[in-house]
Amino acid sequence: MSIFKRRTAEPAGPVERPQVRQYRFLLRSSDLPALERLHAEALATLDVLIRAHILRTTQDRLLSGRELTVDDIEGLAHLLCTGESQTPGIVVSALTEAALERLAFRVTTLPGAEPLLEGYGGWDGVDRAPARPQAPSAPTNASLTSPVISMTQQPAAVGAPRSLASP
Repeated sequence: MSIFKRRTAEPAGPVERPQVRQYRFLLRSSDLPALERLHAEALATLDVLIRAHILRTTQDRLLSGRELTVDDIEGLAHLLCTGESQTPGIVVSALTEAALERLAFRVTTLPGAEPLLEGYGGWDGVDRAPARPQAPSAPTNASLTSPVISMTQQPAAVGAPRSLASP
């Protein structure tokens, strides 16, 4: 009997296909109008069943675009690209492997995608959170104004009900 135990090899995680990785790079690094053009062109060439799956998944994940049909290619391209630019992975992670691979292949092999893939070799593959605009800071003065209503902050007396008519 040996005192040394062999470790079992840990199973390897799923391997991302090169074109899916390139597709994710395009989604993260390209400007929205260029992405929408590529997607509109690619979606038009996909089988209607794959396009229907992409549409349903995009609608379900983004809770938007319910009025779109499989023939509204520009609308679907806009919805998908906008959703992915605002929240990376929200749609792509929910697509079936077959749909994602077909979409990635069509988008990355278009002639317009080639210049957008510059810099792909140095990309670490990590999806970073999108930059969120900073919320405006609260005003420091006691009076808040709006074009319609002027309000003054007043502390309420403890235990005393306040009337809507009182200032």
